[in-house]
Amino acid sequence: MGASRDDALASLMGEARQKRLIAARLGVDPYTDFKPLADRLNELGGAAAAGGLAVSGALMAVPGAAGVAASNASTPSSLPEMARDMSDAQLIDLDRDALASLGVDRAVASSLFANHNYAPLDVAAMVEAASALAASKTWALC
Repeated sequence: MGASRDDALASLMGEARQKRLIAARLGVDPYTDFKPLADRLNELGGAAAAGGLAVSGALMAVPGAAGVAASNASTPSSLPEMARDMSDAQLIDLDRDALASLGVDRAVASSLFANHNYAPLDVAAMVEAASALAASKTWALC
């Protein structure tokens, strides 16, 4: 339930961070379920972490990468930085706290995190939108 999508060993070796950096440069979701993109991000993240490939070099290895659409979320401005700088476990923790502050029942939030139809960045986009609604005082209308 709400488990990390980052491989523990990859996180320790720096591969997960490199994958997030590459995804951020490409403007794609590092936690995408689109298998060809996810596989390539994992390969490039591993190579970059091993020192065999700089992020700029990794980007040259992805033909047409700028046109790839990999996430269901339309990303508000803070999400690209969150995806680049935070692990998926950190995103989940941040979202869990934000939903609790909005008064969302813990069981409902847990169901959202356990739903594998949404990548962590998709959930972050939903939480950011809900927070914006709450801040604009239109939350009660929903």
